[in-house]
Amino acid sequence: MAVIMSKVLPQRWEVLTNIGDHSNGRIVVGWDASKFQLRYLESSAQWLTCELLNHPSHSGMKLTFVYGFNTYAERTDLWDYMQRDSESNKEIPWAILGDFNAILRPGDRSGGAIDWQLHHEEFPNCINRCSLQQVPYNGIRLSWHNGQNGTNTIMKKLDWVFGNLALFNRWPAIRALFLPRQYSDHSAMVLQMGARDTRAKSAFKFLNQWAEHGDFQDIVQRSCIISPYLSLRRFR
Repeated sequence: MAVIMSKVLPQRWEVLTNIGDHSNGRIVVGWDASKFQLRYLESSAQWLTCELLNHPSHSGMKLTFVYGFNTYAERTDLWDYMQRDSESNKEIPWAILGDFNAILRPGDRSGGAIDWQLHHEEFPNCINRCSLQQVPYNGIRLSWHNGQNGTNTIMKKLDWVFGNLALFNRWPAIRALFLPRQYSDHSAMVLQMGARDTRAKSAFKFLNQWAEHGDFQDIVQRSCIISPYLSLRRFR
């Protein structure tokens, strides 16, 4: 692992890996320590979470880097972790990004199998339960390519960047950029924070996943005759 990192990362960069959780060290996080620091928080074979420190505008931000397993049964641990951690991150800006090896909806793929089975719902359900929002992005949409041509081509959006409400409140202009594939079958991701919002917090935020709640229409109708605060609490 040390030999590989010396070839990939610039000199004097610092590094975190999850090699203690998986023999292959599936996740490597490198950074320029002259600009900021990352403090290790926790990891497993599918994620590595750290806190950003000593930065003039981003300190206190929490980052989770993801590399999901290939099978849906193995990814259950990842979904469970995300839901647990989302509870403790409600007041902390949290970005979670990487190769989740899962799609959110049938339109996130081209070629290959077209079925949509029950296990496909686990990823979008997890995102909804965590109250995460996809970070707006530019560039490549279907971020993974199987390297085949013609009718054998399969492309999927497996790489995602999500954030919680605290992240969007602090950096409302945050965006992701998915670059054209070069040396990998995946598109590289660049997270662009934008200017920090120093204004007072807005009184109300609307999350798109509220509209997907099974009781959304009924609750909206009933909200006309009850307290708006009590109505919104039903989506928590």
